[in-house]
This record gives sequence, C-alpha cells and structure tokens, in this order.
Amino acid sequence: MSVKNIAIEIWSDIVCPFCYIGKRHLELAVAEFKNKEPEATINIHWRSFELDSQAPASDERSITEILSKKYGRSPAETQAMITNMQQMGASVGLQMNMAGVKRINTFDLHRLLHFADSQQRQNELKEAFMEAYFVDNRDLSQQSEILKSVLQVGLSEEQARTVLESTQYAEQVRADQDLGREFGIQGVPFFVFNQQLGVSGAQPVSTLVEALHQSCQS
Repeated sequence: MSVKNIAIEIWSDIVCPFCYIGKRHLELAVAEFKNKEPEATINIHWRSFELDSQAPASDERSITEILSKKYGRSPAETQAMITNMQQMGASVGLQMNMAGVKRINTFDLHRLLHFADSQQRQNELKEAFMEAYFVDNRDLSQQSEILKSVLQVGLSEEQARTVLESTQYAEQVRADQDLGREFGIQGVPFFVFNQQLGVSGAQPVSTLVEALHQSCQS
C-alpha cells in the first residue's frame, strides 16, 4: 500500500440530521484509519447542498408538522422517525434535540462556510453551526445567532457580517450545487474520496474506513 494524500469532499446541509451523524461517523473513521496509517494526510472540504432551497428565512411550524406534511406521514409516524434519528445521533455522542429545530433557509450559512474555508476554519464552523442548530436549537435565521457561531470559531465578526450583507460566495455555493448535480447527487451526506470513490448516506464507520483504505491504494 502506498500512503498518499486523501481529499474528501462532502456534500451536506447544516439542517440535515443524517449529515451531522455522517460527520461524526467520518471523524471516527478518520481516527481509526490514522491509527493504522499515521503518515496519511487527509483533507476535508465541505460542499454546499440545500435540502430545501425554497425554504423561507424561517418557519414557525413544528418540525413534526413540517415533516408529516412533506412525507405524508401521521404525527405518530413522524415522531417515530425523529426518535430514531435522535437515537442514531446518541450512539455517536450527539445529543440532538429534534423537537426544537426550525425550518430555515441555509443559503447564507453555506456562503459563510466558503468564507470560513478561505480562513482555514471551515470544518470548525460547520461543527459550530450544526451544534447550534441541532443541540442548542438556536435560530440560525437570525444574524446575531449566526455571528455567535462565527466568533466561537475565531473568525472575524466584521468580515462575516460583510459577507452576510452582500452576495459574496454565492457563486461558490451555486458551483458546488452544480457539481453535485453533475455527479448525480440527490441526497446527502455524500462523500467523494479523491474525486473517484463516492459514498452516499450516513454510512457506518466501517464503510468509511474501508473507503479511506481504498483511496490510498496505488
């Protein structure tokens, strides 16, 4: 086996619970892989994907009501689905409070993730946004709440506000989305290893470990 750099591109959305779980699975997979291949270099880049590009800035309906209508399920069936997602999260240490999340538009959050990438803080901001949304149930449709996460990871509040109040990085978000469509990505998370191997969904840690090993084979 020839160890080399591994580039992982991940299409995901901040408000996608399976993306949060998939992020944890990847982190566990990377840790396991690095124990065996400590000299391997792994670079992670988050790509933009909007689960609900038509979402308003915010929606006051409960997540149970929204998901029941979206999937044509009864409130009881929807609650069972939500409970299952929370249990999946808990299995990897995520204490998600799904009952408290709100439907929001995430385009501006994706723009900020591109800004964070320019400052080598993309992964940190991705985590901060997901924790704020799923664990703390903060309203990320509000600029003040967004900027709390920005400051949390050491980014400039002034620069982030400038991004939010402009159209900066909008082209990069759309370019990610266009590339995802070219790859045929319809659901997230979607992992691409070294632009060759695609893995769809919040796969088990073992599946991601195997993908990492495949990606460093000559």
